[in-house]
Amino acid sequence: MTGGQFPAKADPKGTHPVFALKPVIHGAGFEVCPCSSSAWKKRKWIAKGTPLLYTGNIMEKTTYIVEQIRFNLPVTEAMKLRFMGQVADPDIHSTPKETSKGVDHGNN
Repeated sequence: MTGGQFPAKADPKGTHPVFALKPVIHGAGFEVCPCSSSAWKKRKWIAKGTPLLYTGNIMEKTTYIVEQIRFNLPVTEAMKLRFMGQVADPDIHSTPKETSKGVDHGNN
């Protein structure tokens, strides 16, 4: 499908976030999962335009959290990533909004 590459189509001008779920025991790193711009049913999502805590950055597009794919990221690798900010709990959506045109995932 992607020839082992993730993401399948990286945008060199954009970002491809990982979502930190929780710290790994003894400060060894973080349990993380990738994010996707593709909508999937029953997936948590963060809407485009959401302000991020601590940095003032804004989500550049709606992002879906792929919780089914979890892995540990060692602290030595985590330090190489750019911290974009923390998502406030109320900004993590778990139920898509129903509209007269179907499901609205906030991509507009």
